[in-house]
Amino acid sequence: MQFAITAVVLTFTAGFAVDYSMSRGADEKIQAAADSAVLAAVSNPATFGGVGDSALQTNATAILKKYFNAAITQFPNYNITYTPNVEAHNGHIVAAMTYNAWTTTTFSNLIGVNKININGSATAESARPVYVAIYALVDASASMGIGATQADQQIMQKTIGCTLACHISGTQVAAHNAKAYLRFDIVKGAMSSIIKASGSKAVMTGQFSFAVSKFSNNITQVSPLTTDTAKAAQAVDGMDLDDPQYGPAQGMGTNFAQSLNSFYKTLPASGDGSTPSTPLIYVLIMTDGVSDNVDEQVGANGKGTGGWISDPNWDWFPTVYGSGERFAGFNPALCDQFKNKGMSVMTLDMEYVIPNPIPDSRYTLIQNSLKPKILSNLQKCASQASYAYSANSPADIQTAIDNMFETAIKSAHLSS
Repeated sequence: MQFAITAVVLTFTAGFAVDYSMSRGADEKIQAAADSAVLAAVSNPATFGGVGDSALQTNATAILKKYFNAAITQFPNYNITYTPNVEAHNGHIVAAMTYNAWTTTTFSNLIGVNKININGSATAESARPVYVAIYALVDASASMGIGATQADQQIMQKTIGCTLACHISGTQVAAHNAKAYLRFDIVKGAMSSIIKASGSKAVMTGQFSFAVSKFSNNITQVSPLTTDTAKAAQAVDGMDLDDPQYGPAQGMGTNFAQSLNSFYKTLPASGDGSTPSTPLIYVLIMTDGVSDNVDEQVGANGKGTGGWISDPNWDWFPTVYGSGERFAGFNPALCDQFKNKGMSVMTLDMEYVIPNPIPDSRYTLIQNSLKPKILSNLQKCASQASYAYSANSPADIQTAIDNMFETAIKSAHLSS
């Protein structure tokens, strides 16, 4: 009799233990699903689409529901209900949810326990969003008027008799009329498309601002710092190679020291990104990495004469002697001033496409004496190794510029 009674008790106890163990395993998995759902809701609002707290709240709530609904399909025997609660303020998201579930028992109902209840909650919040200002500095010297491909170079050689640093006013127009695509055209197109697309990545109005300048012997502002991406992109679309006919500042030589030092003086110190007036600052330098001492002469009418003298402000680092025209590489020490001001520096080495056959001895000089060191110098200029890019084909240049802008914009993305 005692054994029979004990056996019954042990059986009921074992049955309850089985039911409890099964529900406990489900409880842990449902909690994990809730944790994943709220984390997904705050993980990367910059990819959600829509700007402003209302859009963030709506989209984050939808993502929470999507993740949790998908996860709980693995528990068909549990009656799960939940309540999401997502709030957004100034781009900062807090996602929370509570849930309840119950399931019928298999063995425990023999002792009057018909169901087991489960409940829990989960909360996650995003990091504070930051404001980012991107200052792009683009090489607009005559060497950027090189044909984008060897086929483009052959067209230029055939139609205007020149492919490299053609010191002739109107070279860009002549090349375009001949249906040649220039390296400078690739840069313009890539920058314009990225600036236009940045609006869809913002989580706050005015989160990203852009300024664009170009340089040869000195700098010329293309677009002042603005959050109006359409206006900035329009300015980039209208950007041309430097030409003295448009003013004394627009030479056809390349002076890194003069240009970068002048550019530095126009920039504020980088902030922490907490307000529109204290943005994180990224400086993007895009160049072929070769300078020369050419200084186009400008007449009394303010236009280029077609002749040139040696640039008195040229930085002799290190110098390679040509036939009258001297060439130099890029001095990475020029970038220290930006980094010392808290800015992040990115570089793009737009490598020379050396035509075959070589129509100009300057190609040989650059290829043998400067090209091997250009990339390493620009890598030293960048704030970190991953911020230095290199490209020599139209597709590679497009991809590199896409990545530069995308990396800068990602600094403002929110993470859980």
